[in-house]
Amino acid sequence: MPRQTGAILLYALAALLLLGALAAALLGLTGTVATQAVHNNQGAQARYAASSALSYARALTAAQLDAIHGATGQSQTLTITDACRFTLTVAAPSAGSYAVSALGTAAPGTPLETNCRLTATVTPPAATNTAVAVNSGTNVALEQYATVNGDVSGKAVHLQNQATVNGNVAAETGITLEQGDLVTGTACTTSGDVHLQTGARINGNVAVHGNLTLEADAQIAADVSVTGTLTLKTGARIGGTAYVKAGAAGVTNTGGTIAGGIEPLTSAVTCALAAVPAPPVASGTAPALTLESGKTQTLAHGSYTYESITLKNGSTLYLDLSAGLPITLTVTGDVNLEDGSSLQIKTRTSGGYKSIRDLYAAGEIESASLVYLKAEGTVTLKYKQAWYGTLFARTALAFEQNVVLIGAYASPGPVSLKTSVSLLAYVLADTAW
Repeated sequence: MPRQTGAILLYALAALLLLGALAAALLGLTGTVATQAVHNNQGAQARYAASSALSYARALTAAQLDAIHGATGQSQTLTITDACRFTLTVAAPSAGSYAVSALGTAAPGTPLETNCRLTATVTPPAATNTAVAVNSGTNVALEQYATVNGDVSGKAVHLQNQATVNGNVAAETGITLEQGDLVTGTACTTSGDVHLQTGARINGNVAVHGNLTLEADAQIAADVSVTGTLTLKTGARIGGTAYVKAGAAGVTNTGGTIAGGIEPLTSAVTCALAAVPAPPVASGTAPALTLESGKTQTLAHGSYTYESITLKNGSTLYLDLSAGLPITLTVTGDVNLEDGSSLQIKTRTSGGYKSIRDLYAAGEIESASLVYLKAEGTVTLKYKQAWYGTLFARTALAFEQNVVLIGAYASPGPVSLKTSVSLLAYVLADTAW
């Protein structure tokens, strides 16, 4: 499909939103408090810039990644605004994938300059990538303020008010973004429509085997390719070129803008859905792991089989990864982490057991590749629960309000991320699926 690599201004809106948040945070603050607020917000800016760089890298072709790798210093520096930029460094390809490093910088060249570095392995569309952060054989739903740092794939993908995917989205029957939702990467469908409601935004290219609709003030900052009709309403904007099968005759524009103009669609629209995992079915007799209030259980390296896992209010499950060896859990039924239960992790460098948030703050995410849980039933994480590692649920995955995740998550059934659920980082288990 046609691509437009110069659409780096895609990230400008996100940076401006962060700057706005910074200004709001500083109102009423003075002296030391104000200075600390500046540092805190610049740290968030730098991290967002680095995350945006990884999303940008995931949207590039092999040829484009090769071009960055072949450049002087094997890197490309892109300015989001005068106050925010990122530098993307690309290593030589290995088995069709590229190791990339993203350095986000806030307030560059000033005494308050703040940096954040993130790394990832990118497999461009030319190769096959069957693993994504969130994958469903039916529907993926992100509710209000839910955030996924990674790619999302499903039969249908629905983002609700102020949800964010820092990555790419692919679906079979359709993608819907409601008011204020954001996708920082690309979006595509294999047979359905894409609908952006008021103020929704996609920063990457959009490929639609169906119709594309942008409601008032919705924005797509790069190119679009549409086999059906394209509709833009008041204030809607496409920052690149609109490639439409029927040309201008397939476009209805009542107050929107197409910066790159309209062109007939002459090449195939491609959209590759990630394969839904299909591990062998587990059966047989096994004990249940049920932790009542005040009870604890420690699991170290090994393979464990349970009929079910239930952590009740006041219980704690400890996962000991300090040896750098995997923990594999097979559950023939359901998994329930209830309100008030706790998951604590020890890694090689953590110095003791820590919460998921503490590990993330310390940059301790790689050890999540050592944890894999496969359940034949439903996995439910209730209010303020957490998981560190890969989860597969044969029936469904349900993450309730304020759940925190580091890992990868898949089900042939529905996957739901409710209000303020946050997938902080995508890390696929070494033994996954």
